[in-house]
Amino acid sequence: MGGAATGGMGPAPVRRSHTAELSHLHSAGGVVLRPGAGASDPAARCEVAVMRSRYGTWVFPKGGIRPNEEAEAAARRELREEVGLADLNLVAALGATDHQYEANGRRFHKQVDWFLFLAPPGTELHPNAAEHALDAAWFDPRTALLLLTHANQRHLLRRALKVLRRPSSHRRESVER
Repeated sequence: MGGAATGGMGPAPVRRSHTAELSHLHSAGGVVLRPGAGASDPAARCEVAVMRSRYGTWVFPKGGIRPNEEAEAAARRELREEVGLADLNLVAALGATDHQYEANGRRFHKQVDWFLFLAPPGTELHPNAAEHALDAAWFDPRTALLLLTHANQRHLLRRALKVLRRPSSHRRESVER
């Protein structure tokens, strides 16, 4: 999957390519859904966590993977740091997005590994401006699709909703360790 640049948020490891023209960044992030009030089925009346970044874009929380850190652990850390989410159940890996962009005269290739998480009903968001989250809120999926700035993240949300609608025997679920 490709898409428009989502902007760098947080430190990410930079690995030089063989050509030294393109720096590679590897990040992880999360699409977080919570069941709406009175919903026993998570796919019914769910809400989506979306944050407004320091760039003014509406995005899913994400950030760089630290050395020796697994992608899922990095996604959980970024969700905790940027919007205060900690008590999450992993539903599935959603795959990766890739894009290239230029900043300060340098070219970058960024891969972001994405994960789908469920938050307990009533979970609140606490945006952390120090982590580039200027605002964050829960939105119904239709509103989130209109609000998300980047096409690749709208695609991720559609994929997440499809995964959530699958019979539970086909979903991989685990509780945060």
